Amino acid sequence: MLNKHEIVYNFKQSDITDLAVVNEKISALKPEVIYHCAGYTAVDKAEDVVKDHDKLIVVNDQFGCPTWTRILAEFMTYLVDQDQPFGIYQLSNEGTCSWYEFATEILKNKGVEVAPVDSSVYPAKSYCPHHSVMSLKKAKDTGFEIMDWKVALGEFIGEIKRQNEI
Repeated sequence: MLNKHEIVYNFKQSDITDLAVVNEKISALKPEVIYHCAGYTAVDKAEDVVKDHDKLIVVNDQFGCPTWTRILAEFMTYLVDQDQPFGIYQLSNEGTCSWYEFATEILKNKGVEVAPVDSSVYPAKSYCPHHSVMSLKKAKDTGFEIMDWKVALGEFIGEIKRQNEI
């Protein structure tokens, strides 16, 4: 897993606190559904919800591509290290799933029932697209190998388990 020191090094010792320097290196990354963005993750949320419940109801008609933040960090350093062109890159892990499929994968070994439901049951305060899948073509064209979301999620959960054992 990359840490902030490796990221700084991989930015060729540029001042990554200077927005102009960062913009010069990478114009924009537009990730999909992000997990592990801070100390509290989508995995934590799913596991916390089921601590007091034996069933989780999740929408099954909204689709996206889960994105592990480690993959974003690795892609950004790859772009810099490989002197890739400046521009806008869309990135997520490979593959598409619904929120229901994502929750099912997170909780598959927890003995919890995950039930699908139509999003109309949960009116949102803001618009949530039903299909927010981006093209990964430009990112793939750089030669960067994009990991499948299920494989990435499995690695992430494995890392969390190892960290909790320490």
